[in-house]
Amino acid sequence: MLSFPDFTGGELGLSGLTRLASMSKVVNYYITTGVMLLVCLIMWLITDSKVGIILHAIREDEVALRSSVSIQRVTNYLLFP
Repeated sequence: MLSFPDFTGGELGLSGLTRLASMSKVVNYYITTGVMLLVCLIMWLITDSKVGIILHAIREDEVALRSSVSIQRVTNYLLFP
């Protein structure tokens, strides 16, 4: 795995970050909660789509997927929906 200690701060982590909203900690909480929920919704929509089902099948058993579905058809579907 790649590590970028100059960018991430290594073992010490990130420091000197500014708040998202300078109003209060409660506003920061709601902003980060909203972003988290939005990302979870996007991930859920991707996994429930046809592309997500194909990716799940590849993760589970690539050999079985290759034997039952033409890889060319899957590639064409992913590239040209």
